[in-house]
Parts: sequence; C-alpha cells; structure tokens
Amino acid sequence: MYTLINFYNIYCLIKNYINVMEDINWWELNFKACCYSDRLLNKLLLLNEKAKTKVDIQEIKKAIYYARKYHGDQKRQSGEHLLFSSTRSSLYGL
Repeated sequence: MYTLINFYNIYCLIKNYINVMEDINWWELNFKACCYSDRLLNKLLLLNEKAKTKVDIQEIKKAIYYARKYHGDQKRQSGEHLLFSSTRSSLYGL
C-alpha cells in the first residue's frame, strides 16, 4: 500500500530527473566563460590546429560547465581554483 511518504519520494525522483534532463539540454546556454576557461580553450584551439586528432571543444566546455556547477568556488589550500589548477599543470608544456 502506498503511503504519502512513498508518493512524495516518487515526486522528488521525478522532479530531480526533470531538472537533470533540462540541464543536459540547456548547459550550453548556461555556460559562462571566465579567464581560466578562456585560456584553456584558446590553448586547445591552438593544439587542434597542429594535431591530427582534434579535441572536441564542445565536450570540454560541457566538462567545464558541470565541474563549475558541482565544484563551484572550491579552492586548493594555495588559493588556486580547484577546477583549473590541474588542467593548467597538464597543459604547461604546450
């Protein structure tokens, strides 16, 4: 027998699913560039000019969007943004 709590749980699951699906479809409109993302994307565009296998810039933007959405303003102990510190290190040699 369903209780009010069960219906509420089902409602919450459906609401969360709808929010996630809307986010999947609208992430590109909500993407906001910053100095860190611009620097990364510019380096990747330069890399794409020289590389045989191209980096999918849209997928990188999507990754930046979701990383920023779920990690926001988290910073390392050094004060550096968590999102871009490891990326900067991996692209240092480019």
